[in-house]
Amino acid sequence: MLSSSYQAGEGIYDLFDKVLVLNEGRQVYFGPPSEARGYFEQLGYKALPRQSTPDYLTGCTDPNERQFAFSRSPSDVPSTPETLEAAFLSSTYAQELEKSRKAEEERMQVDKADQEAFRAAVAADRKKGLTGKGKRSPYTLGFWGQVKALTIRMVQQKLQDRFQLMTSWILSMVRPPIPRS
Repeated sequence: MLSSSYQAGEGIYDLFDKVLVLNEGRQVYFGPPSEARGYFEQLGYKALPRQSTPDYLTGCTDPNERQFAFSRSPSDVPSTPETLEAAFLSSTYAQELEKSRKAEEERMQVDKADQEAFRAAVAADRKKGLTGKGKRSPYTLGFWGQVKALTIRMVQQKLQDRFQLMTSWILSMVRPPIPRS
């Protein structure tokens, strides 16, 4: 699920699995919420007292709000969208993200191959006599083939409950006919 939150409290922020920080459309952080503050502090940004993590993160991307750590300045801290993006791309978070992306692509390729094999098996199993859409039909049997299969299935289900079957036959033979008036 994806959510965008403005002025979120710390309690809400802690519920997220990942946090994405953008600066003028550039991705400057994507990773665990618990590590985001530390990442920007390591870059050279200063946290203000009693400032929530979401406010701190948005402040790091706002030139009017950001503050640099002691003895740090814009000359040695990535502070433009381009330099923040470059810093992120060289971080371990970006490397982990790339590994995750590649693993997901591989998983999708396997799933795609499985789907294609399933479709080929369904197409090979199609019987003659299909009406309607023909090859595009989701059914593998024609109408009469389905009637036959359902009839066989119903008989098999009835035979599984032999007690009920025998009881109903016996009662129908033993019960006297109802007189008509």
